[in-house]
Amino acid sequence: MCAVHAGELILLWWLLFSHLASCEQLASQEVMATPAAMMKATELDALFQLIESLLEVPTNFRASHPRLCTQDLLQGMECERGGDKLMHVTRLQFGSGMRKRCKAAATLPSDAIGQLPFLKTLLVSECIMNQRSTIPTKLTSSLQELSLRSNKALVGSIPAELGQLRNLQVLSLAQNDLRGDIPEVLGDLQMLEHLDLSYNMLSGKLPPMLGQLPRLSILDFSGNALQGSIPASFSSLKSLQKLDLSSNQLKGTIPMELGNLANLQFLALSQNGFVGPLPSSLEKLSNLQYFLLDSNPIHGSLPSYISRWTQLRELNLANSYYAGPIPADLGKTLFNVSVINLSNNKLQGTIPPSLENMQHISYLNLSQNLLTGAVPFSERFLQKLGNRLDLHGNPALCIDAASISFSDALLAQQIHPCGSNNKPGQLAAQHLHQGSPSTVSNSARAGVPPSLGFTLTYSLRVLYFLLAYGLFLVFLPY
Repeated sequence: MCAVHAGELILLWWLLFSHLASCEQLASQEVMATPAAMMKATELDALFQLIESLLEVPTNFRASHPRLCTQDLLQGMECERGGDKLMHVTRLQFGSGMRKRCKAAATLPSDAIGQLPFLKTLLVSECIMNQRSTIPTKLTSSLQELSLRSNKALVGSIPAELGQLRNLQVLSLAQNDLRGDIPEVLGDLQMLEHLDLSYNMLSGKLPPMLGQLPRLSILDFSGNALQGSIPASFSSLKSLQKLDLSSNQLKGTIPMELGNLANLQFLALSQNGFVGPLPSSLEKLSNLQYFLLDSNPIHGSLPSYISRWTQLRELNLANSYYAGPIPADLGKTLFNVSVINLSNNKLQGTIPPSLENMQHISYLNLSQNLLTGAVPFSERFLQKLGNRLDLHGNPALCIDAASISFSDALLAQQIHPCGSNNKPGQLAAQHLHQGSPSTVSNSARAGVPPSLGFTLTYSLRVLYFLLAYGLFLVFLPY
């Protein structure tokens, strides 16, 4: 009796081990044969597809790299062991800054990315440059950061399927050749913090649904062909720190609701068709550091509340038809500002002496206005800014030569001594008679640092001014 039970027990153990062996054999068909690699074959194949589609790799790349994600990690690749004890790729970066170069015919495969179920970050920049490719519609829902930047052969539209990537925190598709409308379904990405679609050829209107993104801190749609107005729903973007809609075809007034964006630090609406007046609600933007609203037909006067933006670093309101005076206390509170551009408006009155109090100012442009009176700046301030102070195009401006020496920079801008009836040509001749040609040529060719966005216009203006009055200018070699 005991012998029978013992035999049955042995049989049961044998059946159990046979079943386990069978399961292990089935599992081995999905997992790489080499125990050290421990990666699903389907995931490994998708990884190879993506690499071979983008990079210059030899034909035997798969055979020479059998253990990707373990012993054969490429630069820009990160892998983690999952709860299933298998290795999974979690981060991939291709293109700019990587040792392995993208191939000339680099493209994005249509299905491979969707077969990497643990991929959190995919970065592809300056890689898809020749062969036209589109953004795949089949992407993995695990993605948290998708950045496809500066790929000039990345064409087509933004697929609506991106709205299904509910874990996405960063979406950057900047500097490509994408066209069409911005999908409204991007408003479903509730985890999104960074949305950059700048410098494409996108058209249509701004989707109001984007105002439903509670975590969004950066929104950059600059350099497109977007039309319409700014949706009032954008006032719900309470976490927004940067809003850049510059260089589009937007029109209408600036919504008062933007004043509710208490965390906003960067606001750029330049080169659009916005009209004024500027809403008084913008006064509440106490954290604003950059206010760029140049090249819009705003009209009206400069709002006095600008002086209450004490964190301001750059102010650009050029080419916008502003009239009236420059706020007298502008320089009394803007201690952090480094760049002010109010050029090509219709500003009147005198230059506020308080502007000299701005300790960090490195560029001040008040040119092409209707400013009058004496330039109120000290000789020290004039020397500090040099050619980065632009006052030209204000015929009624003058300088008190009794208290400030007459500088080459002010001469070139046709700023004459107060009370002088001399013509610009006579002033130039007198100044040249007092100084050597090398002094004038050095000043003329000093120019303006290109980092501040200037062109050769200044140098050409100096040359034209002197030659127009029959003066000879000697340019010494650098």
